[in-house]
Amino acid sequence: MLCDDAGMQNDGRVLPNLAETVVLHRLGLIRTDELPMFAARWLAADVIDTESIRLLAGHDSHDPWELERLLVEATNEAGVTPPTNPDRKSVV
Repeated sequence: MLCDDAGMQNDGRVLPNLAETVVLHRLGLIRTDELPMFAARWLAADVIDTESIRLLAGHDSHDPWELERLLVEATNEAGVTPPTNPDRKSVV
């Protein structure tokens, strides 16, 4: 475990935000079965906390259709609009 400047422990892994996760997922860089882990990490790090994020964090990683639905619902709840333009995706 590492500690950041505020003394909080972290595992050293990058934690993309919700919009970045959607883009990386669309590009095939984040698998559907990884979505619950990212949602759990967002909750633990106080990055985002909505009902859909909580459901996503606790959902079975072997149910890709429901995970996809929850990801869309989470973006809607959070008011996040991931970029759809390929040029904007390169910014992420």
